[in-house]
Amino acid sequence: MNHTSDALPSRIGTGWPGRWIVTWEPGIDRLAALAALKRIARARMPGNPDKSDRAAVFLHLYKSPDSNDITPVESEKTMDELISSEIDEPARNKLKLAILVLKDSRDTRWKSAGIPFTPLILAGAAESGNHEVEIRECELNGSPVRFRIRPDVIAVSLVEDLFLPTREILADLAVRYSTRIVAGGPMTILAPEAVAVHLPGIDFILRGEAERSFESLLRILAAGPFEDRPDDLSVRSILNLDGCLYLGESIIVSTGFDRNPPAPDTGKIPLSFSGLDPFRARGGMELSTCRGCPRSCFFCAHVHGRIPRTIPLETIRRHLERFRQFLDRHYPRGGIPAVAETVNLNDDDILRDPERCMHIFGLIRSLGFRIWGVQTSLESLAGADRRSRLLPVLADPEFYPGGRPVIWIGTDAFTGDRLRRMGKSGSPEEIEAISLDLHRNGILGCHYWIVTDAESDWEELLREMETIVRIGGRCPGTFRIMPNAASLIPYPSTPIYRKRLEQGMGNRIRVRRMLSVDGFPEFDYPLIRFEFPESPFLHALVEPRAAVPERFLFEPWAFLKDLQNSRFLQALQRILHGMQTEANSVRGISPERSRHLESLRGGCFGRFGMDPTRDPL
Repeated sequence: MNHTSDALPSRIGTGWPGRWIVTWEPGIDRLAALAALKRIARARMPGNPDKSDRAAVFLHLYKSPDSNDITPVESEKTMDELISSEIDEPARNKLKLAILVLKDSRDTRWKSAGIPFTPLILAGAAESGNHEVEIRECELNGSPVRFRIRPDVIAVSLVEDLFLPTREILADLAVRYSTRIVAGGPMTILAPEAVAVHLPGIDFILRGEAERSFESLLRILAAGPFEDRPDDLSVRSILNLDGCLYLGESIIVSTGFDRNPPAPDTGKIPLSFSGLDPFRARGGMELSTCRGCPRSCFFCAHVHGRIPRTIPLETIRRHLERFRQFLDRHYPRGGIPAVAETVNLNDDDILRDPERCMHIFGLIRSLGFRIWGVQTSLESLAGADRRSRLLPVLADPEFYPGGRPVIWIGTDAFTGDRLRRMGKSGSPEEIEAISLDLHRNGILGCHYWIVTDAESDWEELLREMETIVRIGGRCPGTFRIMPNAASLIPYPSTPIYRKRLEQGMGNRIRVRRMLSVDGFPEFDYPLIRFEFPESPFLHALVEPRAAVPERFLFEPWAFLKDLQNSRFLQALQRILHGMQTEANSVRGISPERSRHLESLRGGCFGRFGMDPTRDPL
């Protein structure tokens, strides 16, 4: 279903300031209480960090007998002293914690993923409190989740792309297990209100880098009975957490829910593999060595912020040593699968600091591991002098399984105009220079490409393909295109989403589902599928999910496969065929558009020496 800009919410709720305990009388449901809290908190403490940090407000909500209006009454008892009420004694109970790892095998992004980093950190936080942990992988299209343990707490990391199936899985778990459910991850960072409202059955939401707050929350839950009473020590202790929302049956506790608190020490908590199925280790390990990215890509939500924060090298060594011990324990006598001894570095751009990168590579090699490839940006590869120092080191085949050096580059566009439109620096000439230097050093350069966006048209796509064909011809065997997105996805938390609404292009955004609740439009949240260009023919050529009649005239999967397999001239021919198809279809409706497309097509034939009298396919 298409949505116009008027139908899409222009502002996505990102929480509210302050520390609050909210209770309500019968007749008010939790959603109404959340809406009242949002309204009151933003009106009372707008942009006042001092009061937001220190004050604690106790509200009780009443409903007017002759209307639906809600009246908040602040308790005469001050709550300021409760900030210092914190459980710091040893846990009386040993919790059983289940960490849910969600994946969709139909999505190619999950196929090469190793052991995710976040569950290992959460398991480490639980292990430090002597709790029992199980890390359970959950295939979204598989059978219902079955845990080896009967969990007291279930933790899950949420992402927007998997939100709907995750909601169904958690609803099933809430019925089958009487347990607390804790949600964190990218979606709680970017859209906390949507999670609070549209994920029924959730108990706790933790924002930001939640290692510290998760460890503290487990200590609170292990302290004893947890009751929905404002005077209960466990409930009051939540006020000491940052970026936390507790949703009880008759109480809400909110603490700085408008912020994403960073972990004070990214190297404090060790990884734990104790709750992991040894078979899961056969795919290797995912490792983050820093958080935050200073780049300004308009389509990025900056989940971990714009300030890079590095994990100490000694901590990275301990992480790798623990993984080595885990493998040696479960695969004795040299029986470790080769792929298990690989590390996938999940940093946004590890080459931002080349010297540190080389130290990390040295640590990985010293413990007998290899890496899948180097994740980087055009900015970090800019400049011939920088590349002359860096690339010969990266070309060492000992770094990589199979001995093939690989660099994954967030290129995303191949014209100067489109690079700037996406908030990226660079130029086609610089991309070509980078590719040639990679080729000289025998390094496979894999360039991510977002093929189209809402402002794309055939002429621009042709110019991008001409650059790709030219570089591919000069760098055979080392220049690869990874069409990671046929259409740009303007997630609601990104600058490009806001820009599209300002441009009046909301009707170019395809919405998978509008999460909404009758009577509470302030909590509307669109789950975005993608945006698409004006030409339905262009959209149908590149996007396998295109829901337009023109879709049946093209083979988008074949087009994307041609790009992936470096059949660039074949992909170009499909573009020329698509232009001719549109030109023929609109000749009687828009003769000017038809002539323009045929002119572009004819010029391209001439530049590549093709026969314009023959259909390219």
